[in-house]
Amino acid sequence: MLEHEAPRKLREIARRMRDVDCDLIVGGGDFVHGGYTSTADAMEPRFAVLREFLDTLDRPIEAVLGNHDLVGVSPADGSRPESDPARFFRATFGLKETRRSFDYAGYRFVILDSIQPLSGAQYRGWVGGEQITWLRELLAKTPTGMPIVLCSHVPFRSMFFQTKEAAEAALPPNLVVVDANEVLALFAQHRLVLVLQGHLHVNESLRWNERTFLTGGAVCGAWWKGDNWGTFPGFGTLDVTPGRCDWSYVAPKLAG
Repeated sequence: MLEHEAPRKLREIARRMRDVDCDLIVGGGDFVHGGYTSTADAMEPRFAVLREFLDTLDRPIEAVLGNHDLVGVSPADGSRPESDPARFFRATFGLKETRRSFDYAGYRFVILDSIQPLSGAQYRGWVGGEQITWLRELLAKTPTGMPIVLCSHVPFRSMFFQTKEAAEAALPPNLVVVDANEVLALFAQHRLVLVLQGHLHVNESLRWNERTFLTGGAVCGAWWKGDNWGTFPGFGTLDVTPGRCDWSYVAPKLAG
């Protein structure tokens, strides 16, 4: 986050975001870079830049955990791994849990933690049993007609590798929620209208059986090096009204 004049560019992005008339920001994860293989001390300057960015947004924000937001899972310098890699993320956003729900404009937003650390520096997209139990209990208390927006850092559905690699290519486990079908099946009797997802730094929209899967771009684009597969640095706007969600992607031209 400190490379490529990132602090200056984040200030510019924050200014552009403040120009948008919005009530709420949903951040799709990876608010910092490199936490997974770094120590807490090494990440503190990056979290300082993040805190400055959040302060300048001057909007309430609901944050989704990304893989880079986990600190010290497998430090590259060989130091002891953190016992609770998500504690820095939770402290930054004042959260008790990385998964939760909230209601807004008649919609129920459900935020999931979709990062499962594996051995070494590996991870996969995974929701898992504890969250599935929590989600099942939440849905039991949710009116069946209430529209639901599901939020995850790792995508539930995407054609990214079919575009990037080959028509028959499947996403690897670190780029898709492996137990996505099990999770989505829980919504069979509910109005899951929208899935907000990130991780891939591309602007993609898929429609399947009355459900829309939106993969947002990233404010850093290709990690501050321009566009990533045609998606330039930016952010999405979602106009939520009863019975309708309208999405657009804003890619302001950054100086330098």
